[in-house]
Amino acid sequence: MKSTCRLFKTACVTTLIPMILVSVTSNLGCQQSTVGGRPAVEVSGTVTFDGDPIEIGTLFMESDDAEQRGFSAPIKNGTYSIQVEPGPKKVQITASRPIPGRVQIVSGPDGMAPQELPVYEMYIPEKYNSKTELRFQVENQKKQNSDFAISSKD
Repeated sequence: MKSTCRLFKTACVTTLIPMILVSVTSNLGCQQSTVGGRPAVEVSGTVTFDGDPIEIGTLFMESDDAEQRGFSAPIKNGTYSIQVEPGPKKVQITASRPIPGRVQIVSGPDGMAPQELPVYEMYIPEKYNSKTELRFQVENQKKQNSDFAISSKD
């Protein structure tokens, strides 16, 4: 009886345990990201306006279906990365910039000296944000790249 138990333990250690470890570790790399418990795709790329990278802004993707779930990501130095569910999306892009030579005077709290702050303008045309014409199909895969080159001239 002891030799059978010893043989079983040896078989477990040399065969079963390595098989279980390989199975568990290989599944770890295959898991897809999720957003709200649903599969998610990492979409990244560049955003330019009239050929120049948008320095600071926001990219918003909204499901183009009845649920209208929305996802947003910052645009920094013309690049973005966002986690979204697969499917058709409406894309909105917003950004603001200081208006040269325009400032507003803001009173400081409790007797502090007033400060001059720059006045900003939203410069992306509404056809790319509040009345967006941009559409994008997010495929069911781990990663996807999409660059958005938008223009004031269209």
